[in-house]
Amino acid sequence: MEYLDLQKSCLFSVLIPINFLVGDYIKECKIKGRKHWIIDGIIMILSLIVSVKLCIDKVDPYLSFILVGGVVVAIIQNSYIFRKKREKKTNIEMYLDILIGILILIIPHTNIAWKLLYSEMIKVVYILSSVIYTVWGCNKVAFGVCGLINSERK
Repeated sequence: MEYLDLQKSCLFSVLIPINFLVGDYIKECKIKGRKHWIIDGIIMILSLIVSVKLCIDKVDPYLSFILVGGVVVAIIQNSYIFRKKREKKTNIEMYLDILIGILILIIPHTNIAWKLLYSEMIKVVYILSSVIYTVWGCNKVAFGVCGLINSERK
């Protein structure tokens, strides 16, 4: 695997989406005043399980390293960035989250993403990347919808 190639380095397919996914969880936990260490632990355990599965399937160990390392860095980085409790989101921010979430869900299925990111990748990376983008997009939409529902109740 060529590690400095944008397509094969997993930068846009795994690392950046994981960082934003973990950041969204931590930010939502801080807004709601909840502890995020439980979610951090679940994400870490899931990444270790997937990483072990990748090693058993004899996929390049670089992918396992990127997955676990990306999750650890994302947890530490986003815990530091969002260390203070944030104020509530406005309705415009929640509508924007829904729109961005829908766009994120579409990204892996576009021709541009296929040509730029996925055309030379192995199938495992494509599946992993699609799952990460799907979970991230669904979470953005769910956090936005739940925020709008809660703001209308008050």
